[in-house]
Amino acid sequence: MFGFASNTLNQKSLTMVKTVHNNFKNHPVYRDFSVSMTEHDIEGSASITITKYGQNVNKFYFYPASSGNIASIAIYGAELSGHLNSIRNSMNIFGLKVDEVEMVTNSASPFVDVYLEDY
Repeated sequence: MFGFASNTLNQKSLTMVKTVHNNFKNHPVYRDFSVSMTEHDIEGSASITITKYGQNVNKFYFYPASSGNIASIAIYGAELSGHLNSIRNSMNIFGLKVDEVEMVTNSASPFVDVYLEDY
């Protein structure tokens, strides 16, 4: 994943991430999970972390474009192939249209890299 050091998520995009966070927290499937959200001042990004019994399950990083919209989402953790296939089949994630999605395996931790269409 590339960094956007000078970009930050705009208020509309932060609201979208907060909605995703709340949807995870309130969904019955995640009743036994801990779901947290962090805004990263240095990167201008935000992340949602899902853990169970203190173990990381998934982390979703939301990276900004120069416009402040979400440009890409990196997904780390469990079931990456399932995330990849689901996104490829729908070309949609969290209600946002996907331009391109790929599995990145040549990094310290493999992840699914999701590039969004501008909205």
